[in-house]
Amino acid sequence: MNLFGFFRNAWNDVLLTEITDIKIIGLFGLVMLHVLNRFRLRYPNEGIWFVKKKQKRSIQNNRQDYVNSPPLNDCESNIRIFATQKNGNTLDEYEDAYSCEKPFFSVADGATESSFSKEWAKLLVTGFSNNKGAIKKDLKDILNLVISNAQAEWCEMLKTKTILWHAEEKVKRGAHAAFIGLRLINDYTLFRKKMKWESISVGDSCLFVIRNDALIESFPIKKSSDFNSSPFLMSSVGKNDDIEMEISSGDLKGGDCIYLLTDAIAQWFLGAHENNKLPWKMMNDIKNKEEFQLFIDGLRSAHAIKNDDVTVMNIVIPD
Repeated sequence: MNLFGFFRNAWNDVLLTEITDIKIIGLFGLVMLHVLNRFRLRYPNEGIWFVKKKQKRSIQNNRQDYVNSPPLNDCESNIRIFATQKNGNTLDEYEDAYSCEKPFFSVADGATESSFSKEWAKLLVTGFSNNKGAIKKDLKDILNLVISNAQAEWCEMLKTKTILWHAEEKVKRGAHAAFIGLRLINDYTLFRKKMKWESISVGDSCLFVIRNDALIESFPIKKSSDFNSSPFLMSSVGKNDDIEMEISSGDLKGGDCIYLLTDAIAQWFLGAHENNKLPWKMMNDIKNKEEFQLFIDGLRSAHAIKNDDVTVMNIVIPD
């Protein structure tokens, strides 16, 4: 039976029972509208009465599709990522890491003072992005699992490295990294789809949300003066019981712009905003990695940003 036949028979059943209570009929109508709305969201390009057989799926599979669908239709076309190493270092010495596997996005900042922090940062962002099956889990549970798995991988990685005797003690203390993770979610209500973001942070990498040329969210740091030299960091050894995982969330609208930034560029971003500037407009004008490098070099020459690795992930929510 096709969809039209289902509704026709259901409606005939209502009429044949001679129901006179308008409330019950109204409730039935609301249920029909809800089903039609779900159908429209699942098959936006199909006519309501002409459903191809190959598109028919079980209710369970459809529900899973709703859960897993991020608001971004095409990850690559809606994201820009720029990165550069600390001035005076080679690209091999770049110790940040980033990952984009919708609906999970993350940036990590490896601590220069620790050994193999570049590898540790990469393990964290890769592990976070590989959690597509955990779309409904609490972000703290996800990150705790990511840390546990990454620690095991980090220990295995050390077996492939040649470690000089004078560096052994430093390696035993582990690698450290700050982290900012983002999950984008489709939240379906009765008549419409809402987009939401959720973020988890350890340390001083930041998330910013821009709407209508205004900064509407700064997480986890609110002021440029709040940056310091001893942020919380995730360690590749031990239980990480003393770190502080912060969580935040909010609604999204078409046209919103999200930035994930490591600490140096994040501190500049907030400082510029506090001085009544629009730092996101400056960054939106950057078209390629050459322009980004010139932009960062200019900030460093003006002593507007500390000399550190810089990573920028920019996500634009489609209208």
